[in-house]
Amino acid sequence: MAEVLLNGFLGCGRPVSEGKLSSAALSGREREIVQLLAEGKSSKQIASHLALSVKTVDTHRGNIMRKLHLHSLSALVLFAVRNRMVQVAIFPADVPPGTQHHFVR
Repeated sequence: MAEVLLNGFLGCGRPVSEGKLSSAALSGREREIVQLLAEGKSSKQIASHLALSVKTVDTHRGNIMRKLHLHSLSALVLFAVRNRMVQVAIFPADVPPGTQHHFVR
């Protein structure tokens, strides 16, 4: 089921967001932060990874959400998936996780 839903989201083949903006509206640093957030990293982890303060990461996050007209982290993750900023692992129901990986690019 997850694969069907994901294919539906990715099927359009062009970047889409709630605000009709593409990832091109973001700076390089903002795109990097979107990718890390979509991968499940916390602001503290991102700050450590990028040698920034947590406040700076949170400021970038707020700017990203404002620019893209997004109102939740889940909407941001969906934006990242639709714009192919992250890879999504798909595990078929009959294959135990960790046995085989399939990636959608």
